[in-house]
Amino acid sequence: MPKFIEAMGFEPSAKDDQMIGGQTCDANRRRPDACWISQNRIAFLEIDEHGHDDRLPSCEVAKVIDQTLSVQKAYPNSIVVHFRFNPHACGYRISMATRIQQTVHDMKLFLSAQDEYKWRSEIPYVLYYFYPQRAQFQIEYVLNKASDAIQVLQVKNDCFQQVHHLEPVSKKRKLHIDHDGSE
Repeated sequence: MPKFIEAMGFEPSAKDDQMIGGQTCDANRRRPDACWISQNRIAFLEIDEHGHDDRLPSCEVAKVIDQTLSVQKAYPNSIVVHFRFNPHACGYRISMATRIQQTVHDMKLFLSAQDEYKWRSEIPYVLYYFYPQRAQFQIEYVLNKASDAIQVLQVKNDCFQQVHHLEPVSKKRKLHIDHDGSE
């Protein structure tokens, strides 16, 4: 987390030890790893060790929805994006610093409100970073079973784009999220 905070350049609005929600929305046990708030945009950062391959995807979906609804109690009509980062290499030949830099770049792009994506405050968004193949079921679950409640996004050329399915790639590379079937 310190590396993310340093790369962001400013402290998060909330960290792991702060609960959001409360009894009014039955989510008083939700603790995001970090949360940055800028204007009407809220970026949650979750550090998902090994892509949370040991957790039920339905519980991960519930966490995204709970955290979104909880923070919107204090910030109505805010746009909420969950950035889910796997810190373990898991076959990626990209340094930790580069992986953090890429994720932070996308978080700052979102928080700056300079993009042209058609955001909707009534739906949570999620981006997955460097998930290992064995945890791809987490992403597939959202795409196949929860797409009416959560939108999966990716960033290409500094543009947010909706993801509709996972595309397999060669065995030399991990699965790649792509919205239009290209690599």
